[in-house]
Amino acid sequence: MPLNPGNASATSGMSKLIFENIKDQMEPIDGVEGDALEKIRASWRKLAYAVSKGVVDHLRDEMELRDLSRVSAVQTTGNTSLVDGHQHAVNIEGDITYEERDYPPGHIT
Repeated sequence: MPLNPGNASATSGMSKLIFENIKDQMEPIDGVEGDALEKIRASWRKLAYAVSKGVVDHLRDEMELRDLSRVSAVQTTGNTSLVDGHQHAVNIEGDITYEERDYPPGHIT
């Protein structure tokens, strides 16, 4: 899942989800409707984006990954090259382990 802060209009990404939650928690506002409510929502959208951008930037800058590993099964079959009219069948099966260690902070994209 990509880290997507969204946009200042809060129409996508994390900012959209934050805005929707702010709206759900804060509305209705007694005596506020129409243009006044839209102005308030506009400020909530900016707030939602500021929060989401800060969270995503912080995670990207500070997250550390350590000791990642993955095992993949490998299988291949084929033939050796033909040499002097002679050829061998080859079948290779097994697991390959990929290991990555000690990425510096901020190595997330």
